[in-house]
Amino acid sequence: MILVTGAAGLIGSHLVDSLLETGHKVVGIDDLSYGSLDNLKQARQYENFFFDQKNVLNIASLTMNFKTVFHLASIKKTPSGQGYSGLRKNIEMGMAVADYCISTNARLVFTSTSDVYGNSDTYIETTPYDLGPPTEERYSYAMSKACQEQYFLGLCEEGQLDVVIPRIFGCFSERSNHGWSGGHIPIFIDKAMKSADIEIHGDGSQSRCMSFATDIAYTLAKLYPRDTLTGEIVNIGNTEEMSVLESAKLIRKLCKSTSKFRFVNKHGDYREIKSRIPNLDKAKNFLDHETTMTTKEGIQRVINEWKK
Repeated sequence: MILVTGAAGLIGSHLVDSLLETGHKVVGIDDLSYGSLDNLKQARQYENFFFDQKNVLNIASLTMNFKTVFHLASIKKTPSGQGYSGLRKNIEMGMAVADYCISTNARLVFTSTSDVYGNSDTYIETTPYDLGPPTEERYSYAMSKACQEQYFLGLCEEGQLDVVIPRIFGCFSERSNHGWSGGHIPIFIDKAMKSADIEIHGDGSQSRCMSFATDIAYTLAKLYPRDTLTGEIVNIGNTEEMSVLESAKLIRKLCKSTSKFRFVNKHGDYREIKSRIPNLDKAKNFLDHETTMTTKEGIQRVINEWKK
């Protein structure tokens, strides 16, 4: 039996689907502060799936035994002034999950983020952290993930915890939040479908590699019940690079939208990452990771679904 925290979120819900499709029994927990039950419509058709609306901090109250815990629940982005509280909550959830895994002898798959690379020039798992100043609130999410990575790997080194840490690069799907927490692709699609202004930070030349969330979930599912990557970090994403401005233009075209672009500077002391291309050698070698959908195909799928 497998436990997925943050099961009603973007990646969590697709991971649940992927695990169920391969015959696993899955329990999902989510307090629905960010996730949506709509994301679990497919999963709830399976007899092997059970959902519990529960805060991760209460994970110890679960009475079932799990071989693996996929910990995806986290506060990614918060309104200004709440970033540091999000950092604390993420760390507290991580510690609760680790305690639970140790006490039940379950394997932990902790989904970290490419944000921990900060402004590094390379995106290899061994690249040192290059985050910005702690006074800049926007780094709080990445710092919370980095702190948990260090804590979990330390426990693993001590022989207390079996853990593997996939670092997820940007992804989206039709289950993405339409607002600020969904990332730039869903925001642009939502605005373009309404022919509303599309806000672009800086000049839009910064590039990202955006995967479709089903591809991310499929590779994540392969971490059960593997043990070859215990105590390791592995990047999961794709290498198809597209600038923010290019994606906005493509979305506007596919939506046949009359949206206008508004270029704004909202970075403050945050050093904008100009290019983020993951090194995927480890994921390909150990997990046969591959992507099946291009960014354009993914965007078109979201547009088609959101038009329904």
